[in-house]
Amino acid sequence: MPPKIKPLKTASSRKLGHGRILIVCEGKQTEPNYFNKFREKLCALRKYRTEDIVIDIIPAKHVFEDARQKKERITPRYSEVWCVFDKDRNTDDVYNQLIAKRAKEENIHIAYSNPSFELWFLLHFDYCDSRLSGKDCEKKLCNRMQEYSKTDIELFNKLGAKQSVAIKNTETLMKMWEGKTDFAKHNPSTTVHELVEMLNEYLKRVENTAK
Repeated sequence: MPPKIKPLKTASSRKLGHGRILIVCEGKQTEPNYFNKFREKLCALRKYRTEDIVIDIIPAKHVFEDARQKKERITPRYSEVWCVFDKDRNTDDVYNQLIAKRAKEENIHIAYSNPSFELWFLLHFDYCDSRLSGKDCEKKLCNRMQEYSKTDIELFNKLGAKQSVAIKNTETLMKMWEGKTDFAKHNPSTTVHELVEMLNEYLKRVENTAK
């Protein structure tokens, strides 16, 4: 059983710089497409370079190694480092081990989803605490949206107005798993909202600086 991980401080309660942010994703399209929209918003604020939010695509078992190696570089320096991965691409042991590594990496954060990243999208519409598969999430999204595709580069914009609903639903959902460390069995669960909140706060600070 993996060790209990320390709760991540909220973006507003920990110091956020204006340095680069590294997001290491396991997914090849859905997650990078979603987080790339934060990059676009950042660039629009003060003509920031796209490199200020760096997104890497790495197989799950290597996400922490890649994140650690890049974080330890002298240049570029990263003020935030995140690993994004799903349960449905990993065995129970690998998934638990990835989350357990968070307990040993004080400055590397994780945004995990069980069963899949699509759970985060689904929570924009409905609160759900019943067991789901990745396919279940996709089917429910198809019912809630006129069209849904994992490769849709506009999902961020299509869901944007409901983001606060998703955050509230996720916070409620995660209370169900408080004190429990058998993460592979935490279905459904996700901590993507923590990364989203950090990015929102980061953009807000950059916007205030630009005024």
